[in-house]
Amino acid sequence: MKLQRKTDTGSSADCSRYRGADTPPAALREPCTIPLKMCQVTRKQCPPDTENRYFEVISASRKNSVFLRAKDPAMAQSWYNAIQAGSADLLPRVKEEMKAMQAGLEVKHLGWITEQVLVHSGPGKTSPLLESELSFGLRTGTKQGVETHVFRVDSTRELSTWTHLLVEGCHNAAELVQEVTTACSWNGRECTLGVHIDEGFTLFTEDMGVRKSILLQQPFERLRMSSDDGVRMIFLDFGGPESEI
Repeated sequence: MKLQRKTDTGSSADCSRYRGADTPPAALREPCTIPLKMCQVTRKQCPPDTENRYFEVISASRKNSVFLRAKDPAMAQSWYNAIQAGSADLLPRVKEEMKAMQAGLEVKHLGWITEQVLVHSGPGKTSPLLESELSFGLRTGTKQGVETHVFRVDSTRELSTWTHLLVEGCHNAAELVQEVTTACSWNGRECTLGVHIDEGFTLFTEDMGVRKSILLQQPFERLRMSSDDGVRMIFLDFGGPESEI
């Protein structure tokens, strides 16, 4: 197998897969060209790879991909890093193209994340440790309950970048909204739970849209632990029986 990386305007990963000696000469070489622009380079291999010699290059259109196998883990990592770096070098150009298509668009980051539908181990799968090290989860409250999504990236650098930007985005959204409220029941009493960016948690009753009485109020720093059943129940522990919701 031969891999050649170009870094000019037509940056691409060119590969030829060599077959066994019994293969007819006409089919000996099978050229494949995948542009490095917005391609995905991943070590989450499908073939069983106990020696860590495989990696995969997938085109931006997701129509073409190739598995590459090096002679040893060190060479595989070297090629993996080189191709990934070549793709990353083209990202500023992609950002400028996106800005040109939509005036005023602010592009924070570009990259590939893969949603994990089923996480398990076995032949041909990566280890649970590798999965957890490069994965992050998002939990979103909806009218139907809490939606949980788990995503995987291809490097610790990408993991750090994505999680930082998502946390920053959540904080910016919280500052913009300031407070969210939802109807709930507490100790058999119908009330409203408010979460305010500065005041923390507040349980209150209201009449005609006006707050009537505050049943409980706690700042964020008092929260020791929280949990939920993913559907409709939430538990907040602020320390002490009188401060549990």
